[in-house]
Amino acid sequence: MSKIGGGPHNDGEEDGEGEGDKWKGEGTGAAGISKITDFLQHHQLLVLPLASCLRCGSPSVTSPDGTPLHGPGAVLRPLMPLWWLSLLALHLSAGVRLAGAAVSDSFRECSQFFYMRTAPAGIRGGNLRRICQRYDDEPRYATLYDASRRLAVFSAYTFKKTDGRSRVDTPWMYEPQLASANENGNMRTLALSDEADPLIEESQALLPDYTDAVEYERGPLNPDQHQSSSPDKASTYTLTNVVPLAVDFLEGPWTGYTHAVRRRLNNFCLGPAYVVTGVTVSGGLSIRRGRDARLAVPDRVWSAYCCPRYDRHAPYEVRYMLPAYAAYGLNRSGQAVLEVPLKTLESLLKSHADVESDLALFHGDCVTENTAKKKK
Repeated sequence: MSKIGGGPHNDGEEDGEGEGDKWKGEGTGAAGISKITDFLQHHQLLVLPLASCLRCGSPSVTSPDGTPLHGPGAVLRPLMPLWWLSLLALHLSAGVRLAGAAVSDSFRECSQFFYMRTAPAGIRGGNLRRICQRYDDEPRYATLYDASRRLAVFSAYTFKKTDGRSRVDTPWMYEPQLASANENGNMRTLALSDEADPLIEESQALLPDYTDAVEYERGPLNPDQHQSSSPDKASTYTLTNVVPLAVDFLEGPWTGYTHAVRRRLNNFCLGPAYVVTGVTVSGGLSIRRGRDARLAVPDRVWSAYCCPRYDRHAPYEVRYMLPAYAAYGLNRSGQAVLEVPLKTLESLLKSHADVESDLALFHGDCVTENTAKKKK
């Protein structure tokens, strides 16, 4: 176990979208139907244009071989069951998206940010929302959000080798789909006005919630110092990725820990590194605005990383912290950050968080991919 209590230090793979992302934001208009039609025909699931099928009453609509699609001679020749087409048409008429939602009941569209594409197992909650944090039409990381507390439970991301510099010109953003399922999946910049849409204000924490909370500051779970590209850095500046942390704790021990992990993974991790950072909440401490309790204040913040492929020649003081290690600290002024084995952190969470007895932050506890060289 090691302790980090100092301040900040100043040492100096992209996954594509799935097929479903092509339909993101499309509705039931001509453009949306056309995109879905193109996809079905491309995969040889439909011979006749779906848009035409939905307009079979038009006397000018015919199939590719000239067969009329209206009246007694109308013929529909799908290469999929008719019940499937009926169900698809029902979804379209109801305005339901087939894919592309950023807030849903699974992390399927951003599973690449979890080790073995498997999200942490055993975390419970009454109103948990799974957010694939999208910026500039690309998923950047994943967040489990407690809508009832207006608080992120964890953010999961892949660490990128970086010099640790922060962006200073990025405006704060929010997650529109927490307020309305009809919004697109990209995070959106907050308006400069103090007056927020009531649906947005009800669904998530906003900047005014931190205005009078002088003891706390916005603490990122996925810090921009752990990302390298400008878009990836910018995406960390959404209020669904931050939690209220005690100012002295954030600026001292916690920032010192995130920089220590950055240097460690920069220098000794030889492949992808997966990080999960979250909080625990106990008691009723919250930030209030007027008479309203706006968001819960965490009592602990924790983090764990998994680097399956690492430098086997790293010094011992680093090598015993690979392939996986963890840390936690009390969210109070004057507290230190303790670095501990992964199992120690999971045992702590079982005692202080709403989790199952089979809690697992990383699938299989993060197995090393290193193999010993065979003797000749």
